[in-house]
This record gives sequence, C-alpha cells and structure tokens, in this order.
Amino acid sequence: MLMAYLRTLVDDESVVDDLFQESMLVAWRRLDECDLSRPFGPWLRGIAGRLVLTHYRKRKTLPVFLNEALLTHVDQQFESISTRPGDTWDEKVVAIRECIAGLSASHRAAIEDDTSMN
Repeated sequence: MLMAYLRTLVDDESVVDDLFQESMLVAWRRLDECDLSRPFGPWLRGIAGRLVLTHYRKRKTLPVFLNEALLTHVDQQFESISTRPGDTWDEKVVAIRECIAGLSASHRAAIEDDTSMN
C-alpha cells in the first residue's frame, strides 16, 4: 500500500523506491513514537508524504498538483481502501481459494501444480 501511495505522488520509479526505503528507515527509527493502538497506515503515509514534499522542495520542482490538501485526500482514499470488507489478507486468500474451487478440474489442477513449484 505504501508503494501504491508513493506512486500516486511521484512518477519516477527509482525515486519511489528511494522514498519507500527512506520511509521505512524513518518509521523504524521513530517506532517508539507511534501509537500502536491507532492504525499504522496513516502514520506511515504521513512520514512518506513529508518525505515526498521534501524531495520536491530539494529539486525545486514541486508539481502544481501536490500540496498538503492533496496528501490528506490521497491518504483518506487509501484509508478507506484498507477498511473495506474483503481487503484483509485473509479475506483475499479465502476469495482466491473460492475462485480456484469454482474452476474445472483441469484448470484447477494447472493452477495447483504451478503453485506447488514455488
């Protein structure tokens, strides 16, 4: 989700990778400041959003569309995605298994054989 968030704000994939790594480092260093009783995603996106703004300020090329209001809006959209039914890992696994179970035996066998190789 953090990579997707960053990709909505930055169009250079190498910069996205760098910002992702830097966000993880900052989050790790500040983990004791995080209120773990609250959702982790918004806190992490807040770190990433500030790093994105810093990145553009250093380059003196702040896109006209990027501002605090947009960051807040994008963060709210990602938060709404993460709270939708069916969006948890376990729910996705159940949905995939149900889809596979609905396939013909030959198609199901092809998928099951392929996944056993990994």
